[in-house]
Amino acid sequence: MTVASPSWAELREPADAAARAGSLLDVLRAELPTDRPVRVWNARCGDGGLARWLAGRLRGPQHWILQDSDPARLARAAARTYTSADGTAATVETRADDLSDLRAADVVGTSVLAACHLLHRLTLAEVDALAATACRPALFTLTPVGRVRLDPADPLDIEFAAAADAHRRRDGRLGADAAFAAADAFARRGATVHTRPSPWRLGPARSVLTAQWLRGQVAAAVEHRPALAADAPAYLRRRLADCATGDLALEVRHLDLLAIPASTL
Repeated sequence: MTVASPSWAELREPADAAARAGSLLDVLRAELPTDRPVRVWNARCGDGGLARWLAGRLRGPQHWILQDSDPARLARAAARTYTSADGTAATVETRADDLSDLRAADVVGTSVLAACHLLHRLTLAEVDALAATACRPALFTLTPVGRVRLDPADPLDIEFAAAADAHRRRDGRLGADAAFAAADAFARRGATVHTRPSPWRLGPARSVLTAQWLRGQVAAAVEHRPALAADAPAYLRRRLADCATGDLALEVRHLDLLAIPASTL
């Protein structure tokens, strides 16, 4: 019998949950309605990892709008159960739309706009449009800020990290500058912006995730800078060997952002 390997989203979900800045939720809860169900618009919901994490940390009835342009991801997310902190099952609806289709009128009536691993994939114009759309509190978790530490270090770590970071900025995407650009975009519209660090800290217990991250990091670096292809196989073998023996620790720094608009619609 062949056992399917866990998907990237499945591997990532426990590390994401451990990294998110739960202290931002104290600020968010103060902005949520108490006289009606909380409605959360989850932009680019993926497999629903953020929804499972956040639903379990909010009390009372909840209604989730799961939006994604990928029908397969959306179907997987919709098939899961989302339960509040007091055991209430959330209701769910899906929107098979691209994020670029989102308009301010769509999110009127929602309590919060939420997304994970999103901002760094957007251009400055897209981040600005998102800030203009979010007439309710907006929570963006786990945006990479371009700082990676591997312990023990390898002489080529910095070179591969720089090339991978540059790859994430292709086609005008903001990459590691995204969280700061988003904070500025919301602040210019009068929102109060709260940020907290939310680093992945992966040790031997997360070695499978670390190995997958390494493969993706090296592939992105080589795609952006083909000259690294000569060093890539040996570098990746060294790093994966350290990972397999439990001798490698990885820290990937992220930033969580919560924007509270000056006024809501």
